[in-house]
Amino acid sequence: TVKYTEVTDLSWTHPTPCDTLPSSSQISFATNIDVLGCTLKHGTIERSLTPTGGRTFSVATAQLGTFDEGSQTLQHKCATAFNPNPTYLDYAFTVDRTAPTLDSLSAPARSSCNLEQFELSFAGSDTASGCGLDGYAIKVTRPGLPASDRVREFFSPTTPFIYSGLLSPAPPGLSPNELVQVEVRAKDRAGQLSAPKTAEFRVQDPETAAC
Repeated sequence: TVKYTEVTDLSWTHPTPCDTLPSSSQISFATNIDVLGCTLKHGTIERSLTPTGGRTFSVATAQLGTFDEGSQTLQHKCATAFNPNPTYLDYAFTVDRTAPTLDSLSAPARSSCNLEQFELSFAGSDTASGCGLDGYAIKVTRPGLPASDRVREFFSPTTPFIYSGLLSPAPPGLSPNELVQVEVRAKDRAGQLSAPKTAEFRVQDPETAAC
């Protein structure tokens, strides 16, 4: 009896489990073993593919028809010398082309008298047919700092976000009466960003404020 490894799954580059998959994109994947060729099927459209290099395959998305938003399935099969007539397997994914929404941003009118940190709270939402939120993109601008430290960008999977020296790389400590500007966007699992919400405030001076 000859034992061999069969192609049971593919390593997909595009589409990812949640993807915008524009018509100008490429569908690409790699097999786990050497194969004679692969076939992709979407609806009634079939495309036979040969490797673009080694075990990798690629085809223009537009060649497999239209992919609407929502749940989608690509069928695939790859022939080998041991199994020249395989059956189709399914790859399920979601097409999400609608950006999420940042519903709210709460920043201090003035920071507390703590010169080590401040806190931002925010909330975002995704469409019912989307893949859900991945987190939040945060930009903090401190106009009074040198150019190398003036703008810092962060990603937070949850809310609230604490701006402090525990971040990496650690930002400089806050200064009394310093102006701080913040911008927050929600990010979904397809990589799309919402429109931003912004806020600015001044740090309280522990020497003069009622701390």
